Amino acid sequence: MTVFNFHAVKIVTTGDGSAVLTNDAAFHERLVSLRNHGITRAEDKLDRASDGPWYYHMSELGFNYRMTDVQTDLGLSQLGRLDGFFARRRALVQRYHQMLGGMPLRLPIVAPVIDSVWHLFVVRLTLPRIRRNRLQVVERRRRAGIGVNVYYIPVHLHPSYRRLGFAPGVLPHAQQYYREGISLPMYHGLGDEAQDRVVAELRSAIK
Repeated sequence: MTVFNFHAVKIVTTGDGSAVLTNDAAFHERLVSLRNHGITRAEDKLDRASDGPWYYHMSELGFNYRMTDVQTDLGLSQLGRLDGFFARRRALVQRYHQMLGGMPLRLPIVAPVIDSVWHLFVVRLTLPRIRRNRLQVVERRRRAGIGVNVYYIPVHLHPSYRRLGFAPGVLPHAQQYYREGISLPMYHGLGDEAQDRVVAELRSAIK
């Protein structure tokens, strides 16, 4: 099974929600059941004769995981524009690399064999003093109206995983990434002038 997330910040969005794809008939049948309250009208799944065309059984406790028609139409309306979305994001990545070169940052690798859609563009602060002042860098950018963020808090540091026995230090690379990372604006509607401002503000913050 493969899961697609259609949260508001994703490249294709339905406002929120997701979809599950599978090529396994048994998985598909179970997914449809869980999506629709565990309801079935299949005669071979009923434990007695049907009362009529309206009849159904709730064969297991399921959920209401159906996407609305409005959400579906919103998502479908974007599919024809995906190539343009991706092309713009790749152009923004190229500009970021050109403008951020020489700054005390570790930039994400552009791998020629991987056709990334660049959902995020995360730079890593390489100088110790900048890492210590990362909160100030983020807050200054936000006060300037620039939507920077930090992704992601390592999963093993959350209370639910700590209760399972995970402890700080077991995944040191994830924790180092978290200490250093700042996500810069990345969306297909970001104009060149706005991107220039993002870079200028970042440069002034890490001098």
